[in-house]
Amino acid sequence: MTSALNDQSLDQIFRSARTPNGWADRPVEDDTLREIYDLMKRGPTSANSECAVEMHIVSLCPQIVMIAGFDFDFRSGDTIHTESSRKYDAESFARLAELGGSRVAEIWTDAERLFAVFGLVAAEPAQGS
Repeated sequence: MTSALNDQSLDQIFRSARTPNGWADRPVEDDTLREIYDLMKRGPTSANSECAVEMHIVSLCPQIVMIAGFDFDFRSGDTIHTESSRKYDAESFARLAELGGSRVAEIWTDAERLFAVFGLVAAEPAQGS
C-alpha cells in the first residue's frame, strides 16, 4: 500500500461494515452473486492467507426433494448454501497437516495445479517423544 486509507474507506471497512446474521425476505439477483463471487474467488480471508469458496445451488423449478425420509419443498429460485470452504496451496496445506499430526503422502492434481486431493498418513512421532 502506498498511501493511507481515507476516512471514508476506514468507515466502510472498520466502522460500519457488519456481518449479516439473518436472511432477508427477498431474492439475491444472479448478477449480485456473480459480483460477490468475483470479489471473493481469490481474495484474502483468515489472516490474509486463504482463498474462500461459497457454493449455493438454485432450484430452477418447484420441486420436492426427499433426503433421509424427509421432504424438502423448493420453489423456483430457492437456494441452498452447500459449501463454505477455504483453499490452500500445497505447501500451506502440508503445514496444516503437520500441525494436525499428519503428513502428505500423495497429491493428485489437475494439469494446471488448480485443484488437488491430498492423501494423508499419520506422521511419525518426533524422536525422543
